[in-house]
Amino acid sequence: GAGGPATASTDPLEIMRANACLGCHVFNEEGIQLGPSFDGIGARVDADYIRESILDPAAGAAGGFENMTGLMPPIFGNQLTASQLEAVVQFLVNQR
Repeated sequence: GAGGPATASTDPLEIMRANACLGCHVFNEEGIQLGPSFDGIGARVDADYIRESILDPAAGAAGGFENMTGLMPPIFGNQLTASQLEAVVQFLVNQR
């Protein structure tokens, strides 16, 4: 598409599926692990790191994933509404 939300939902899992997050990340045995797993991610990083990683993926690759820098496109700031972004950030930061 030419931008804009892939879904109007504010359900974090629906947002993540609609935006193909699970095409490169694993959550609860769903998805493909090219990037860091979402399982337990809230125990490893904080909300600011998650938010920055969604909006500016090239800002800093997670440890062990440096060779994947550039794979995640910096398009999600345009594809997610502010409330969708926060729903996903809060959902992920609570995965412990």
